[in-house]
Amino acid sequence: MKFVYGCLVNDRQILENNLLLPGRINAQLFIEENVERASIGLNKLSKRMLETGADVLIFMHQDCILPPNWEANCQKKLEELKDWSLAGVWGIDDTDTFVGHVWDIRIWPYMMKSDNLPRPARCLDEICLIMKANACVKFDTNMTGFDLYGSYACLETVKNGGKAWIIEVPMMHNTRRQFRFEVSEEFKTNYEYLEKKFYPLEVRSTVYEKVE
Repeated sequence: MKFVYGCLVNDRQILENNLLLPGRINAQLFIEENVERASIGLNKLSKRMLETGADVLIFMHQDCILPPNWEANCQKKLEELKDWSLAGVWGIDDTDTFVGHVWDIRIWPYMMKSDNLPRPARCLDEICLIMKANACVKFDTNMTGFDLYGSYACLETVKNGGKAWIIEVPMMHNTRRQFRFEVSEEFKTNYEYLEKKFYPLEVRSTVYEKVE
């Protein structure tokens, strides 16, 4: 199983101090720097990544830290799934429950961990999106900003008949972003756009629940 990585970068130092720590990533890594919006940057990345002939495309945040055995563990978990198109490490499952296995520096030493993985995903957190190359998601460039593309990936995968999963491949999220997420008007506009685009599928987000 051949992996290739992609990362949107706006701070080279954060990348060097986290994702690029020695001995963590053994496969090729592509980066796109200072893009206008995530959807544009991710499509650029996926084009370059697919040209490598890789079987699996892994999109990572620049502030993720992987254990040294992460790639081997990831391959094992994907092989156990057999039928999959998309996977991630944290998200919302088919019972609307938050599940996954992530260390988050903002709430250290608390570890967000579930014991019932893998689980079907209704939404994946964007810290890590794992795509089968022949089911690679093309992101809608009408979406602005840098949120909700994990939700988009799940919705697009399900709409196309694929299966999305949350798998147990632990990692650390060494983020500076506040734990309490303040939803912007841009976020709400993009959320409503997804609701219209994918109706009757229900939109879910790991950081926002719409209140009618």
